[in-house]
Amino acid sequence: MYVCLEGLDGSGKTTLFNGLKIKFDEHCKLHGLTAEIACPTHNSNPDSLLEKLYNRNSRLKNSSLFRALIYSRRSNFVAKNTNWNSDFVLGDRSIVTSYVTRWRKYRGSAKLSSLFVDIMESKIPAPDFVIMLDASPELLIRRLKARNQDIDIDETPKRSMEMRAAYKEIRDSALISRLGKALWVTVPIYDEDEPVDVLDRTWKILEENVLQLSLKE
Repeated sequence: MYVCLEGLDGSGKTTLFNGLKIKFDEHCKLHGLTAEIACPTHNSNPDSLLEKLYNRNSRLKNSSLFRALIYSRRSNFVAKNTNWNSDFVLGDRSIVTSYVTRWRKYRGSAKLSSLFVDIMESKIPAPDFVIMLDASPELLIRRLKARNQDIDIDETPKRSMEMRAAYKEIRDSALISRLGKALWVTVPIYDEDEPVDVLDRTWKILEENVLQLSLKE
């Protein structure tokens, strides 16, 4: 069972992911199951020449095409080095992120966009269970500003709205056959939430939809 977290930057994925890793580890040890971690957008191969160029050149970081190349290499690297035969694979983002960031960028076509991603990232599987963190645009902006870091090109208000719309269209349609078997669950994120609140809500969803199923099998 491949479970991934998705959502816009600022929604709290990293904090939730770190909490879920601990809970998954405890659950798997208790029931004699195995778990793997897959983070296809993370730099898992820092010695790569392309990664070094990307990290040292601001122009490349703002190049849509070069970003697509970097993230496809990261995705395929993670796909090759993950044991997909484990009982669980927990992911911080997935192939869904690539569809969202490239969505309708080519002549406004969903078909061309998804074909581009499928060609570039052919090795990594599609998730079975997508946990979508949904925070309001206002909350996302406040959180991103509070980080005191440079805003990424995919974190601007305009791109956030475009990607939010892409997530919704991809989730609610059958336009991407590769995601045809994926089950989506939305976890709302509120202003007053503490990290433990989001973790408890998400874990309850996983217990009801994923964990009990794995024990029955």
